[in-house]
Amino acid sequence: GANRIPLTVLVDARGKVLALSMDEKVSGVQIGPMLKDMQIFENFSGTGDISLVLTARGLDARQITESLSGKLAFAAKDGAIQGLDVLKMIDEAQALRDQYKGKPVQVKATKDDKTAFKVLSGSALITNGMAQNNDLLLETPGMRATGQGSADLPKERLDYRLSVIRVKDEGKKCPWPLLIRGPFAKISPAIDFETLIKCEGKAVVEKKVEQKKEELKEKLLENLFKK
Repeated sequence: GANRIPLTVLVDARGKVLALSMDEKVSGVQIGPMLKDMQIFENFSGTGDISLVLTARGLDARQITESLSGKLAFAAKDGAIQGLDVLKMIDEAQALRDQYKGKPVQVKATKDDKTAFKVLSGSALITNGMAQNNDLLLETPGMRATGQGSADLPKERLDYRLSVIRVKDEGKKCPWPLLIRGPFAKISPAIDFETLIKCEGKAVVEKKVEQKKEELKEKLLENLFKK
């Protein structure tokens, strides 16, 4: 049905260890129910396209997950991530910035929070149950974010970093760095102020260097045209 991804799984049980192979491309699938069935994430909605090329071996679910390898890609639109409001987190963290003096600021999420997106896409390389993604794109009416990180599927843990530019920050050189870490069932987001402050310090230095160059250029021109 519309809420399930039609997977064609080739199973080879001739040996002592079960071998599985999966190669599928589907369009217009509801991604949320699929993620819930896989026990990865329950609070997701959105329609998208998915491609999977995966292999695994094992006699039980744990062995299969630990050996899972291959590639996947996805592109979803007009959906929402429940329990995580990225813009709200950044607004709250900005207000607390001076108080925490550059240390990562924990911002509490609530069940009512959500990030409604226009576009969410990315791809991942999976090796022995470890998924690595380097090209996440998240676009909402109020922001654009890129991300990279890893997911440990056997241990059900996420280690991710988002770089967020709010619409009202457009033109600023330094994005908001958001760390998303922890078990799938209880992800802990935090603003990485240390990285942000380093970026802002570098931007200030670069601006001063450019100003100095302009001053020297003006003085040089003045000397050239002096009679």
